Amino acid sequence: QVNFPKGRSHQQRTQGKFHSKQMSANCVQEMWTNIKSEVRQAQCETLMNVAPPEKIFVKDAELKCRITEIHSPLRIFLMPEEYFLKELELRNMITVEVKSKGELLVEPSLGQLCFARTSLGNFSRGVILAQVNDKRWRIYLQDTGKVEVCSKEDLYKISEGFKNIPDLVVPVHLSSVIPAGGGKRWSVTALEYLKKAVEANCSTITVRVQTPAIYVIHQNKKIKSVPVIMVYQRIDIAFSKEEAIVSDKWIDVGEHWLVKKGLALRRSHSEKEETVFKRCLTFLKSEELEHFQPETDFTNQRSGESNRRPIYRIRENFTWQVRENPLNTSFTGKISNISMDGCLYIQCKEEHYDALRYIQDGLQCRFKNSISRKTDQYLNVGEPVIAQKPFENKWYRGHILKVDIKERKAMVELVDYGDQVWCTHLQLRKHLAFCEIPLQRFRAKLDCYPAKKMWDRYALDLLKTNLGDDHVTMEVKQFATADGSQDLIVSITLPNGKDASSLLVENKLAKKFDDPIEVTRENE
Repeated sequence: QVNFPKGRSHQQRTQGKFHSKQMSANCVQEMWTNIKSEVRQAQCETLMNVAPPEKIFVKDAELKCRITEIHSPLRIFLMPEEYFLKELELRNMITVEVKSKGELLVEPSLGQLCFARTSLGNFSRGVILAQVNDKRWRIYLQDTGKVEVCSKEDLYKISEGFKNIPDLVVPVHLSSVIPAGGGKRWSVTALEYLKKAVEANCSTITVRVQTPAIYVIHQNKKIKSVPVIMVYQRIDIAFSKEEAIVSDKWIDVGEHWLVKKGLALRRSHSEKEETVFKRCLTFLKSEELEHFQPETDFTNQRSGESNRRPIYRIRENFTWQVRENPLNTSFTGKISNISMDGCLYIQCKEEHYDALRYIQDGLQCRFKNSISRKTDQYLNVGEPVIAQKPFENKWYRGHILKVDIKERKAMVELVDYGDQVWCTHLQLRKHLAFCEIPLQRFRAKLDCYPAKKMWDRYALDLLKTNLGDDHVTMEVKQFATADGSQDLIVSITLPNGKDASSLLVENKLAKKFDDPIEVTRENE
């Protein structure tokens, strides 16, 4: 936390000016840069001491995981629920590292570690597999398990601190099935059915570990994989004359989508896991082997098992974590909402978009077939909830602002977006999820103040109309403080290239901070 010197008056503090005789603007910028560098180094050391995710893949464990990539039933990459936040932190750290002091790879070589820009626009750790042509290289992304072709201009030298961070995904294979037709090679049809099953029914899946990770030597490479059974829950509701009958069923992905379709056979347990896995490896094509990268040894990994957290929880005196400031002074984002007091709810493209998608998919998977319970019907102002937005059938993180006891409904703020909606008690859940992930938005104010005492509705509508749904460039004029004495203040460049505050000032709807303020009884 940086305690910047405050101004001489309340007017100067709200206008976001740093007034100090001892500290110049260059000193403040240098101090801020050093602090961010120290924070990144501390975060990197913290991730280096994180236990590898395969430590929790012990025999008979049942884990909630997100599927990051499916290459075949023999090679699936999973990220445990406990590592969602760590992956977001790592991605943000790599992005900041590349933008602040990234150095291009002049002469890439096979097997070299690097930072690579992915097809989604963010950066990830990767291993160079092959050269496609003079300008493009095939990269294996360590933290997702994907293989992508990247341009040479998108490859950067990896910093030493990031080399010792363990991979955050675990390679697994379906243990209960083998390929049909002799059990040699999985067909393309089997892969298509497997991907279709996962995309249509679940983004977060339940994994039942059969044995600890097995290791097989293939072509002088040490290949690791964890034998698992992947299942998801399907809830059916049948309505009779008197009541609704709810039944839930656990669906085995391999059994239901591969064996019953004639694309796989049930594995005989007389053979060892290592024997079956090694036999399947011998029949892989050369282009398929690039997904089976050798196991990396880390000298500083912690031993021991990670304690599982409960999936659903009710927490007393809990509030969603807030991150007040962006990582960079200039960034691209979208305004998700503008409140009547002129507060902007900003979603940064680089820091928030992927996390919002993960949260949205996870909430939809967990709560889309859920049923309201008695504990969800007792509503109190200020409580955190998971809310279903009316007419959208989507679930969001939120907290209660108002309660209408007579109508049994509540006004809920969707905390990641800033919207305020009325929800009935049937659309609210008190069992929370993604509690450790901070709110995926910044709350800021524009670098101007209203011409009158309050913001005029016409001024806000004019700003919304000119912003539209496009991404805009924003620049931080003042960082927020943890104690709330200073707000985050930004300037916005509209899609037409004009400054947002200048637009309002020209229409006499706002005044710049530099303009003199008429001292009256009201604005006193």
